[in-house]
Amino acid sequence: MPPSGAADPSPVATTPEALQADSKRIAADHKPVASTVADADGMTPSSTLPAVHGAAVHGAALRVASSLQQSTTTAAPTATADDTDTITTDTITTDMITAVHRSVRAAASALSDRTRRLGHYDLADADELRRYWSGFRIAVQTHHEIEDTIIHPAVLGSVPSAAGVIGLATRDHRLLDDLIAGADGALAKLGWGVPAAPAARLMHRIDELIHRHLDLEETQVMPLMARHVGAEERAELASAMVRRLAKGKQARFTVPFIASWLAPSHRSRLLATAPATFRMRHRLSQRSHRRLTTRALRDSRARSFDAHIAPA
Repeated sequence: MPPSGAADPSPVATTPEALQADSKRIAADHKPVASTVADADGMTPSSTLPAVHGAAVHGAALRVASSLQQSTTTAAPTATADDTDTITTDTITTDMITAVHRSVRAAASALSDRTRRLGHYDLADADELRRYWSGFRIAVQTHHEIEDTIIHPAVLGSVPSAAGVIGLATRDHRLLDDLIAGADGALAKLGWGVPAAPAARLMHRIDELIHRHLDLEETQVMPLMARHVGAEERAELASAMVRRLAKGKQARFTVPFIASWLAPSHRSRLLATAPATFRMRHRLSQRSHRRLTTRALRDSRARSFDAHIAPA
């Protein structure tokens, strides 16, 4: 929650002139980050990443959610057992993207907290942590692929002047790819007698960059999609997005992962409006995912959930 008296952010840019001005402002905020991670012990300090402005982003996110809800013309109906693999416009503009972003934010913070707290006596749990990390990083990279191939092209097709903002988002994806590769190596080395500090430093940087990147998506890209991409096209994009999330073996992690980081009312709404394949994946995988999460994240899961997920 933002602190009392926090300043309300400026309105979201919608005109070409305002978008160009915002692109310059955002570029100034997105200070350079080392794009190559050769070794965890030789990396640039995490202080090179700009701080996340939580209060401003919280206010902007509330405004974005309101504009997204107003942008749709029909309310999402309650799904039934006969539903096919379709999804309503409301779901992509409110519930699904919000759910994915919340789960990625909260899990990144939990992984950072868990690796920071790892002691030698915990390293017997390293295999479970690696399993969770493997599912998480693929979920993040799948989400980035969805943005690069589905969402961003749709926004650029309707608002060509948003190229600067989309370029910054794409750059974040490449930076995260490098950090993720570094974290893969650091986690692979975890074991008895191997310090967890290199992995913890990388997880901290990944957590910071994910939050900064999602701030950009939520305050700039999502409002453009809601206001400038037609309802019919948004519905088609939504179906493609959910099909990608629920596809293949990775869906056994990704689907319950998304639902697990939601407040109960949001989880119920998401599952009620999601297509049948998504609900089926959740039903079949939620228990095994819960066990993996408990073993991999321990108390860090509860700390992150309390910090990121508002009760509802």
